[in-house]
Amino acid sequence: MKLSVLIPTWRRPKSLERCLAALREQVRPPDQLVLVVREDDQASHELLSSTTLPFPVDVVAPGDTGVVAALNTGFDRVGGEVVAITDDDTEPLPDWLARIEAHFAAAPNLGALGGRDRVVGSDSAGDGDPRLAVGRILWFGRVTGNHHLGAGPPRRADIVKGANMAVRRAALDGKRLDTALRGQGAEHHWEIDLSLAIGAAGWDLLYDPAVEVLHHEAERFGGQREERMTARERFDAAHNQELALLKNLRGLRRAVAAAYGLLVGTRADPGPALALELILRRSPPGEVAGRLRTATAARLAALREWRRSGLGD
Repeated sequence: MKLSVLIPTWRRPKSLERCLAALREQVRPPDQLVLVVREDDQASHELLSSTTLPFPVDVVAPGDTGVVAALNTGFDRVGGEVVAITDDDTEPLPDWLARIEAHFAAAPNLGALGGRDRVVGSDSAGDGDPRLAVGRILWFGRVTGNHHLGAGPPRRADIVKGANMAVRRAALDGKRLDTALRGQGAEHHWEIDLSLAIGAAGWDLLYDPAVEVLHHEAERFGGQREERMTARERFDAAHNQELALLKNLRGLRRAVAAAYGLLVGTRADPGPALALELILRRSPPGEVAGRLRTATAARLAALREWRRSGLGD
């Protein structure tokens, strides 16, 4: 089985250097490393020109800005039967690729595999919780993450996380990330859309916390992390999640998920029900009202996009 590693990077040479050092230490080395680097990212290109790696490396330039364009460019270049995707600010543990290979070799219908991204300096630095639901979509449309906190044995998932994701190339089957996803460089929740599309095509998805990377969350140049998102980024994130659910769920489940998003939502992107709860719990009413307006507008925009484009029908 040939394994390709795919890493999009943008102006984080110190993080990338640490990630490449971790790939050099893999007990099962990659057969190919594809690095997607913008042409104007001089610092990363300087690092790569002075770095020697013991496996083939392809450096390619994306056709546009953002992670969606970067990953789509990378998908066009990878040659392995399995594509292991990670961020440039991660540090894969030495057995990362060996565990990925073992899973895909043992399960011919495994389409995508996710693992734990233990965020350094956060609440995920501990042992994790084997009782947590990880990467699941409940029947009414609530999305559960927890990929950084899961522990215990491997289990079925609906969604795997982009910082630590491996995909069988046959499961991609020509699929590319949807350019209708919005963002200022990060395009939050792209992995929800891709994971659900792989599952909808009949492939299995699995989460194994032992397939682990350390995530040294570095500064982003375009698209902030959730706790620092602007209103525009919150709009884009809520839009992308809603669009992914509308495209990939079917029938009554799609209708229930759309209603749940508009009426309940999440604490980060609330509908009226959770907005009221947040105010009763003494969150600032003005801030909650602003988030409610943003989330509602984003979900309605996703609904219009889905209806106009006929996505998922």
